[in-house]
Amino acid sequence: MSHLLSSTLASPLFAVGRLLVFACVSVLAACGGGCSASSTAATRTGITVSPADATIPLGTTQTFTATGEYSDGTSKALTTEVPWSSSGSNVSIVTSTGVATGKAVGTETITATVGTVKGTARLIVKAPYSSASAGTEHSLALRADGSLWAWGSNRLGQLGDGSLADQTSPVLVGSVKTWSALASGEFHNLALRADGSLWTWGFNLNGQLGDGNFGASAMRAVPFRIGTLTTWSAVAAGKGHSLALRKDGTLWAWGRNFEGQLGDNTRVDRTAPVQIGVGTVWTTIAAGAYHSLARDSSGNLWSWGRNDAGQLGFEAAALVPTRIEGGPWGAFAAGEFHTLAIRADGALFSWGQNGRGQ
Repeated sequence: MSHLLSSTLASPLFAVGRLLVFACVSVLAACGGGCSASSTAATRTGITVSPADATIPLGTTQTFTATGEYSDGTSKALTTEVPWSSSGSNVSIVTSTGVATGKAVGTETITATVGTVKGTARLIVKAPYSSASAGTEHSLALRADGSLWAWGSNRLGQLGDGSLADQTSPVLVGSVKTWSALASGEFHNLALRADGSLWTWGFNLNGQLGDGNFGASAMRAVPFRIGTLTTWSAVAAGKGHSLALRKDGTLWAWGRNFEGQLGDNTRVDRTAPVQIGVGTVWTTIAAGAYHSLARDSSGNLWSWGRNDAGQLGFEAAALVPTRIEGGPWGAFAAGEFHTLAIRADGALFSWGQNGRGQ
């Protein structure tokens, strides 16, 4: 019997058995005695909605997607199992697909829900058009997607579509969708792009495009970039002159100057931007047909140029920015021969030509 026991203990099968038992004991020890044959399934801990922040024009759509985040560090796209909802009535959303349609201007929260776990995103619905400007016989408008549209008279290239043909409905100007600001003169235009670059086109008889040229044949039928700076922040256009602000608060002018509307203390036309009012931080600008206005960082309002109808807000003409009494001032605007301004307390003032009760 002892011989049989010795043989059994020495056999290969007994050795393997001992290893298996040892392995099981070790695993149980490592698990604190609580291991089972199957591992615990990962649980969903969060939902990420993409895009997290979206903007669409009114009447257009945006598709959202959801990704589940799990306790084991993994993630997985969620499809048919996700009910979608919107926080309000500005957006309608297909609950099974995540396609949202802008119904009214406003901001909504888009939510994906699975059980008790939710993920959200923001959707901004903008009006189809964000800004517009009008020349004598032509019109420009910016859409919410940053595209530029023009229509009306085009005999001097003022529509910017590369032709000289009039348009009775809006036509797309180029393919760029980064336009951010517009201003229209009698037959010329200025525009800014989101990168802070300055562009002009149209008539250029007096150098109002700022490209260094002038004359009837110097017009441009497509937007042309002025210089290489990316620090322009605002534009304004008179009948034949142009104004612009840079982000550092400096004021620049060019174009027709017969009436001193550029503010550089001369009556000489300028074919490229010249700085006006050195030493002052300017915040807002406006241009009439032959006069200009600007507000400084203290709320003071200044004007210069032609003054035959009192449109400058004081008695004499001015070849340089001259302060208008009163204020501080808020918004202001310039017509051909008259001016409007709103004081900081909300009071409205007007001055200049009044032959039609303007």
